[in-house]
Amino acid sequence: MVMNIPVQFDDFVKITYFDGRTEVSDIFPASRGLEVCSFSKISGYDSNNNRITNLVGFDGHELLKVCPKCSGIKHVTDYGYSGRYTNRRRDQSQCSYCRSLY
Repeated sequence: MVMNIPVQFDDFVKITYFDGRTEVSDIFPASRGLEVCSFSKISGYDSNNNRITNLVGFDGHELLKVCPKCSGIKHVTDYGYSGRYTNRRRDQSQCSYCRSLY
């Protein structure tokens, strides 16, 4: 899945950076920019208004998601787009590997 930052989260989330400092924000990147960080699982919308689910952090290059099936934390590019359309595109909640098992 191709995703464009910034990401507007559905709610405020506590972002924990690699140096242990934290901040609360409803957008990523927050005030510290594109630094390695983690946060509790949250969903939101990218700058193209595409839905992105199960976000858990940023590794310095890409946002990270958690797969609800295998519990693996993987890059957003390891997930595809959903075939579901409403008024915006949606991502797959399961990683490409788990989806291939069907």
